[in-house]
Parts: sequence; C-alpha cells; structure tokens
Amino acid sequence: MCGIIGYIGNDKAPKILLNGLRRLEYRGYDSCGIGVVDNNKLIIKKNVGKVEEVAKKERFLDIDGNIGIGHCLHPDTYVILPDGRMKKISEIDEDEVLSVNFEDLKLYNKKIKKFKHKAPKILYKIKTAFSELITTGEHKLFVVENGKIVEKCVKDLNGSELIGVVRKLNYSFNDNVEFKDVYVERHYKLDETIRNKLRKVREKLGLTRKDVEKLCGVKEIYIVKIETGKLESIEEERLKKLCSLYGINFEEIIYRDNLHYTNPVKFPKTPTPELMQIIGYIIGDGHFPSNRMLRLKDERKEVLEEYNQLFKTVFNLEGNIKKGDGNYYILEINSKYLIDWFRENIPELFNKTGNERTPEFVFRLNNDLVASYLRGIFDAEGYIRAEAKQIGIGMTSKCFIKEIQFLLLRFGILASYSKIKRKEENWNNTHKLLISDKKSFELFKKYIGFTAKDKMEKLEAILNKMKGLNFRYISIPLTKKEIREFVGVPLKTIKNGDNYCTDYTIEKIIEELNSKGLYDKAEYLKRFLDADIVWTKFKIEEVESDVEYVYDLEVEDYHNFIGNLIINHNSRWATHGNVCKENAHPHTDCKEEIAVVHNGIISNYKELKDELMKKGHKFKSETDTEVVPHLIEEELKKFKEINEENYIKAVKNAIKKLKGTYALVIINKNFPNLLIGARNESPLILGINDDGYFLGSDITAFLDYTNKAIPLEDGDVVVIKKKENGYEVTIENNGNTVEREMMEINWDISSAEKMGYPHFMLKEIMEQPEVLKVSAKISAEEIKELAKCIKDYDRVYFVAMGTSLHAAMVVEYLFAKLGKLVIACDASEFLNKGVVDDKTLVIGITQSGETYDTLKALRFAKKNKAKTGAIVNVLGSTATREADITVMMGAGIEIAVCATKTYTSQLMILYRLFIEYGKLLGRDMSEYEKEIDKIPNYIKEVLDKKETIKEIANNLKVNNYIFISKGINIASALEGALKFKEITYLHAEGMSGGLLKHGTISLIDENMDTVAIVPPRDSAVFNSILSNIEEVKARGGKVIAITPTEIDGAENILVPEVIEEISPIVYAPAFQLLAYYKAVELGRDVDKPRGLAKSVTVE
Repeated sequence: MCGIIGYIGNDKAPKILLNGLRRLEYRGYDSCGIGVVDNNKLIIKKNVGKVEEVAKKERFLDIDGNIGIGHCLHPDTYVILPDGRMKKISEIDEDEVLSVNFEDLKLYNKKIKKFKHKAPKILYKIKTAFSELITTGEHKLFVVENGKIVEKCVKDLNGSELIGVVRKLNYSFNDNVEFKDVYVERHYKLDETIRNKLRKVREKLGLTRKDVEKLCGVKEIYIVKIETGKLESIEEERLKKLCSLYGINFEEIIYRDNLHYTNPVKFPKTPTPELMQIIGYIIGDGHFPSNRMLRLKDERKEVLEEYNQLFKTVFNLEGNIKKGDGNYYILEINSKYLIDWFRENIPELFNKTGNERTPEFVFRLNNDLVASYLRGIFDAEGYIRAEAKQIGIGMTSKCFIKEIQFLLLRFGILASYSKIKRKEENWNNTHKLLISDKKSFELFKKYIGFTAKDKMEKLEAILNKMKGLNFRYISIPLTKKEIREFVGVPLKTIKNGDNYCTDYTIEKIIEELNSKGLYDKAEYLKRFLDADIVWTKFKIEEVESDVEYVYDLEVEDYHNFIGNLIINHNSRWATHGNVCKENAHPHTDCKEEIAVVHNGIISNYKELKDELMKKGHKFKSETDTEVVPHLIEEELKKFKEINEENYIKAVKNAIKKLKGTYALVIINKNFPNLLIGARNESPLILGINDDGYFLGSDITAFLDYTNKAIPLEDGDVVVIKKKENGYEVTIENNGNTVEREMMEINWDISSAEKMGYPHFMLKEIMEQPEVLKVSAKISAEEIKELAKCIKDYDRVYFVAMGTSLHAAMVVEYLFAKLGKLVIACDASEFLNKGVVDDKTLVIGITQSGETYDTLKALRFAKKNKAKTGAIVNVLGSTATREADITVMMGAGIEIAVCATKTYTSQLMILYRLFIEYGKLLGRDMSEYEKEIDKIPNYIKEVLDKKETIKEIANNLKVNNYIFISKGINIASALEGALKFKEITYLHAEGMSGGLLKHGTISLIDENMDTVAIVPPRDSAVFNSILSNIEEVKARGGKVIAITPTEIDGAENILVPEVIEEISPIVYAPAFQLLAYYKAVELGRDVDKPRGLAKSVTVE
C-alpha cells in the first residue's frame, strides 16, 4: 500500500478516510480499502482499482462509525564506531557502534538506531580524568555502586560511584587502502642537436612560430626559448604536440635520441609504516608555504635527517635541512607533484591550525601502521616530563586530540584529557593528553616510541623509577575489604584498608590465589584485569543547555555504547503479493475483529506466518501485512482477561516481533474508542484537531481538517483513547513514554503533496539519498537469482526504452569488466535484430512495468523460449506478471513525467547485479560492496550544490546543447541530454566525446554550449575528455563541466571523486538539477512536459 490513514473522533470516519485516500492517491494505488468500527461491528470495504472507483463500487460512504483506519546526549558527544573511527553522535549515519558485553567485559559491534529530542534547559556535565560527558538528567550510565554494576540516571548520581571508561579497543583491521596516482608530467632534457632539428623541420614546413602557436597551442615565446636553448627541458605534452605538427615520430625521438626525463618522483600505492610516520609528523608540525613546498621543523637536526631519509624511501625525494631563525632546524622538500599527491590522497594535511583531523582511512589500518602514524605525531608535538613522569601532547584542535586518545586505546594506552584556557587574547585553547601510568608507559615504548634519542632515554629512565602505577583508573571496582570478602580466605597481599587496589596489587593477589588453589577466584579477578574497560571517579555539575537538540542511540542486545570514552546506557530498544481484492488493505485476524493497514515491508513475515499457521491461523492473502492482525490475535490469547489494557499490551508485544519497515494503524471492534499506530523506518504522522485525531503516511492525508501535526519517530507506538470528556494520547518508545514536538503546517494541499517543493520533479530529485537506501537492500534473493541466470545463459540482452535504456547501457560496461558480454538493446528494435533461443536471457527494464515496446520484446523472447526477467518499480504491473524473475526497484511512486529517482534506483539495482555476478565468478567484490552504503552520502554532496547548479543553469543563454563523455558515462551524456531537452524544449543531444571529430565539431561555436561529463581522475578516459574540452574551447564553445576536479575555462559543477563504476549514479542529480532549473527559468511545466506521458503504453 502506498499511503495509509487512520482516524478517531466525532466526525464520520468513512468521509475522512475517503478524503485521505484521495489526497494520498498521488503516491500511487492499485487497490485500496477502509475499515470502520460501527456499533461494535468491524466493516471492511476494499477492492482492486483507483480510489474513486473502489469507493463507488464498495459504497464507502454508506458506512457509519467514528473510528477507522485507512533521552539523550549533547550533539558533540563522540561515539566509537566498529571501524575504529569516532564520530559525533549528531552526525552518525552508520548502523553499528561498539557495545560492552558485561559478561566478559569485551567490546562488540551492535546495530543501532538514532533519535533526536528537544534539549531541556538544564544538562549535566560529568568530568573524569579522561573525558567529559554532557547529558540530560534522565540519561542512564553504567556505574559501580556497592561493588555491583548497575544502571543509574545521571540526575541520581552523587559522585561516590565509579563510571566505566574504555581501556582498550581491540581492532584487527587491515583494510586495503589504495592511493590514487597524480599526473606527473615528464620533462625531457634537450641537447643542441634536438633543438636544431625541431627548428629546421619547422622552417622546412614554412611555418612561423606564430603559425605553430595557432595550429597546436604551444606558445610562440615557449618555442623561442626551446630553439634558442634558454629552456633546457620541455614538457612531454608540448613535445608531443610539436612532433605531431612537424610529422616527427615521438616514440622514435625519445628512444633514438636517448632523451631522459628529469623528475623521477615515485608515489606509494598503499600505506607503509614510513609513509604513515611522515603523515603523522606533517599533521603535527608540517607546513605548506606554497603549492610546491613542504616544511618540517624540529629542535633536533638528527630527527629531520631521519625524516629526510623517510622521504627518500617513500617518494624518492630528498630535501634540504637548514638552521631556522630560532632554536630549531627546517627540512624543506620541493616538489609540486608531491604536494599534488598529498592534496589528492590526504587532504586533511592542509587543514588550518585548530582544525587538524586524522585522515579517515587511518582508522581502518592495522595497528602497525597506526603506531607509525602516532609516532610521527608524537615526534612532532609530543614531550616528556621527567619529574612528573608523564608523556604529553598538546594541540589546539580538540577533535584531533580526541582522535589521538582513541587511537592510543588500540594499544591499551590510556591517556587523560584536559583543556587549558589561554590567557592571551585571540589565542585558541590548548587540548592536552597525558600518559602517566606504568602500564601505558610500557605499551607506548613497545609500540610507538620516539625518533629522538634523548626522548627515548628519558622514557627509559622514568620506567626504571616507576615502582607502581599512577592511580587514575581502577581495573577491579572492588575495595580491598570487598575483595577479602569475595575470596573468603586471609590474604598476605592485602590486610587492612577500604580503598581500591592498583593493577600491581591485583596481580599479586591473583598469584596468591593460584598458589592457594583458588583458581576460579583468581580467574574472576583476572577477567577484570584483562578487560577492555576500567573504572574511574568523576565529578558532576548542572550546566545550562547550549543546544537545541540532544541525541540518543538504540543499541541491540547489550543496550549500551561508548560516548566520550564513557559507557552509556541507551534509552530504548524497542510489499508482497499480486494485485487482487484479497491482497488489498485493510487486513484482519481470524475472527475479523482486528483490522490493520500498513506501509512498508515486514522482512520476517514468512517466519511469522509459518509459526502462526502451525498454531491454526488461516490466512486469506499473500501479503506481509496480514501477519500483523494474526500476531496480535495470538498475543491476546496469553491474557486470561481481554480488556483494553491487555489489548494494548498484546499490540505492543506483537510489534516487538516485527522486523523490517512499517507504519501501522490498528483498530479493534471490541475497543471502538481506541486507535493505535506504530512506526519503524516508514513515515507516520499524528494529526490533531478539536474533534479528533488522525494518523497518516503524510500530512496530505488530513490537511483538509487540521494543520497541526506530530511526526512520529522510529520505534514510536501511539495510543489514542477517546473518552467522554476528550482524548488521551500516549506515545511510547521501547516502553518509555516520550514527548514529541508538534508542528504547524503552512502549506496548501498541493505543496503538501510535494513536501513543500515547488514541483514533484525537484522533490523526487531531492529524495534520491533515501530512495537509494531502499534500492540498496530490496530484492536481494531475486538479484542473486538473476545473476545466476546471467552466468548460465549464453546470450544476455537488456531491453528498455528512454531513460531505462540509458541505465541498460551502463550495465554493458559493468559486465564487460567481468568478461561477460551483455547487450543493451532499444526494445522497439529488438524484434528486428535480437538473436533469441532457449540459451538466451532477456531482461526488461521498465519503471512502470507497462512500457509497450519493452513488454513486446519480453513477449517475443518468451515466444522463442528465452528466459525472461524484469526490473520494475510498480508492483502488480504487467511486466511483473509476465516475466520469469521480477526484481523490484523500491523507488516509490514517481509523479513527474521526467524520470529522476527511478533512474538512479535502476542503476543501483544493476550495480548490485554486477556485484552478485562477480561473486559467482569467485571475484573479490568487497570494494564494490563497500561503496553501496556510501552512495546516498555522495548523492547528498551533489544535491548540496543545487544553488551553484541553479546559477549556472540561469546563465545558459543558447538554444543548442551537446552532452559529451566517454566510457561508462556515455550513458550519462545521453541521459543528461534527454533530461534537458524533454523539459526545457531546447535542442540537446548526447554522444561520446570520440564522435565530436566525426561531424559534430563543425557545429561548435558561441551558439552551441557543451556539457562535459568528466569521468573520475583515475579513469582511463579522463584525459580524453579533457582533450575534447580543449577542442570545444578552441572553437569558441562554452563548456559546463560536471566534474570531480576543477576544469580551467569551464563552469564547474563539482561532484565527489568516486570509483568509476558508481559515477553514473553519483553524477545523475547534477544534470537532473541543471535541466530542472533551466526549465523553471524558461517557465516550462517541468512535471508534465508537453506531448509526454509517464508511461508509454502504445507503439
């Protein structure tokens, strides 16, 4: 079902439900229905068809009845993620964090959901030696009280408890990070013989230097310098241009005349310990005075000599060491290409002071590489205080210091944190880490250390003097008295006292217990000593809130996560079947007392249905939704007394067993004054007016009656009770009553359907990040089945029309990488050129499932005994009924005629198909799989450029456009041109850049603009497109570049640098927005362009 509505109030429910269904029909319906409780009878009216058709046929308005259905942390809290990174809780978009199992005191990856709430006026600051945490009073922490680990609300803490903090992060990463090469243009040394040869050939051809400049672009002054010897070398590209013009074989001149290039810099492909040490030092104390120079400085010349050798090892570059103005030395490395390489691969090196960050890939590296990175940082900024017995480091970037603190935990090195406020005006505060316990000292020496000999000597000296351990943390949260009571025998190691033991003392106790044969007691204490967490004292104070919202996480199983090193308790944990009357909503239980409507997908419905059928439940439909009323019915059987309270409990218990996405609205004829809703990853909104309450998939469902609404959040269950004197509304999440903020809507109905956007097309473009999250997961088994067919069949065709055909063209390139020939074919021509038999697989791509030519091609294939598949967006469409295998796209209804989100959804499905096929071949597709979850964020980056794109679109003044690209993005050029012409009504054509010289280039002038879709920089065709752009510019043509890198002389729409295989998905929103904004500027009807239909159902 595409949209749902529920109502309880004083008005006639059927009228309101019908109106809501009409308003929601823009989302797309193939069937609909209503359920109403009238005089303790549950009346269901439903059928196949459009809303008005079904309402008239089923006589909706003949029914009476008044009920029907149609806590937290500060946003700057850093949370530890499973991949070793730390991220602010407000910025988390991952689905897992690290969580503590209090059985073995170890850390594990656990799934999460995130929640946001209005911040109260008063928050609480908890300060330990290692970190600070700001939280609401209701938020819970795990603490030790009276020797036991308990959950406790922050507002109830008194400071006598111990708080759990992380001691060690046990990671075993070895991610295959690969760096990108940067272009290093070779410079060839020219002797007098070569210079004279170039000059004589030019003169023989009768060309002046000015002529040469006009013909090949090499400047006249440059040619003068080359021929006269004022320049000793020439760039490779310029030499190639001259050779081409002069008719000289470039390769021959290189090898015959033994030319040598002069800049043999090399770049690493993957991280090495030497490189990571360099990176650490640069972030700590490096400086880029220009785009071709790097400077490092240190008081010790021998340290810089060591780093100079590292540069020689890693990059084959050597610098110069000189004395600085103060008491320090400077190492200068001069190489534009080195700086370019750093900028391309490690942009964090160029962050300004105070904004230093650890490069993200560092968190995924193995510990040896991380140790080298930390060594570089401590070489640059670390120090040792012999008297205080401390290793320290201080920086003005709080985030960077926190990252170092987290990375040190990889090695069990626990560092305390403090902030030093600077007295000087306009100076940034300093954030410091101090390592002061013996165990951490030993681990620092073992894994990290210093390059400077004097620092290492100091470290050794301190270790020799350290007899015990500094008392900043407690490994075993039991006092000496509690330990004596626990072991139950006298101990020589400890006798008196009620304080906590150091690790050194605990080790002695364990030795003594083993000697007495008390192995189980010794093992219990050792479990704490080897744990990933320790315990520490803290201070607590009230502070005024400085934020609008606070955040919390839902964590499965262990119900906790690590926030600012402290262990936090989480606050809560709380489309199938063909189109037919039986499968239409609402659905009921066996007794037909409970009715449910549902938006979403119940992913575990098969298991639930099997269980319920074994218990005697009879199902009438093929839908996933029907399990819900039967599940509630089954839960009700567990109560001896069936009353309102127990019914509500039964509903909540049933909801807990559901997995997947859902928005549910539930009624029961036995409780006519009760309406219940539930939401998980599918929108559900509570509407409020004086005469009743509404539940709807979106605001349009009830906007005719009220503009007051409360958007529910994932995990919410709302219970609305109608009483004699009004209504009682309760919203719960995981058993906890929560409050949600009410909003007032100022949109009219048309705007509401568009979610406030001026057009459906723009709304659908902006929806793509969320749509692609669905397309990344939907139809997993069907995609695997289709991939196996591709492997098993000799010939494979993808037949499609329009935008879908462009998606099919992308798949040709993807499968070619795996050695499989698949053919993208215009469906309208398939009957004329398709070679089809029983060894052929034909896959139709059709958004609507009703495209005439695509259906005709599929029927032709079946007639000739071929296997068929369909990639479709509309459930129940003709294609889904006729194809052997159906893959649903999950893009949701698309209203605008111009396909946008369905195009990228198709590309996501095809990309997943490519991955599954690769797996069947035994290929390692893990790198491609990792990109799937990143794609929505890449799309967001492009959408964030919409104002820039709008400005560029508004500056387009001509009536003719060509879209060019190469490789896999030829499809992007074709699709970009299609989008542009179908809604702007301006001439546009797409083509390969290689075709320019075969006729089209003659059209290039000031009246023909070119949109160049530039592939990623590591693409084999990147330089080819750059050459095409130069050709266009040379002829006076304007260039708009959709590009991952700035193109000189072009209007640039910057897109993220991604792997080439996903670039068609990531680039698409850029040309979609370009077309949209130009069409809007021209006053076109962007949602319904002239002469076009959403689904072409005729030949």
